[in-house]
Amino acid sequence: MEYTDKFSDVKDGKWYSAAILWANQNGIVDGYGNGSYGIKDNITREQIAKMLCLYGKFTGYNVSGRTDINRFTDVEKVSSWGMEYLQWAVDTQMVSGKPNGDDTFRLDPKGQATRAECAKMLKMFMQKYTQQEGQNIMEADTMEEFYRM
Repeated sequence: MEYTDKFSDVKDGKWYSAAILWANQNGIVDGYGNGSYGIKDNITREQIAKMLCLYGKFTGYNVSGRTDINRFTDVEKVSSWGMEYLQWAVDTQMVSGKPNGDDTFRLDPKGQATRAECAKMLKMFMQKYTQQEGQNIMEADTMEEFYRM
């Protein structure tokens, strides 16, 4: 991939530059309004939902499913741009909410996605979409076996 000066904080030749530019050119990620990508920022739960949904769309998977998320106690904290992505993530069961301790749940859309949460979302994504394609990454014992699927 040829380097373009798309984001003020994504410099040519860095280990992440090609990946960010590829994802941007394919409609999977975008930056902030100030022209930066936010290379040192942590990812929020609504941001990872957006990335996974847009990656699914890019790969040709049917990501049109949406579900009502008004049952979550903090739905008003979801960004206007993040609403459809969290509706999709809940629909696909990648996000189920965090317990409030009183039989209610919150989305915590602006909260940092933990490594565990990201791993769960990626696993659920792969199970849903690779099984639709007749593949099941969870049955692969090694990455080499997965790539042969």
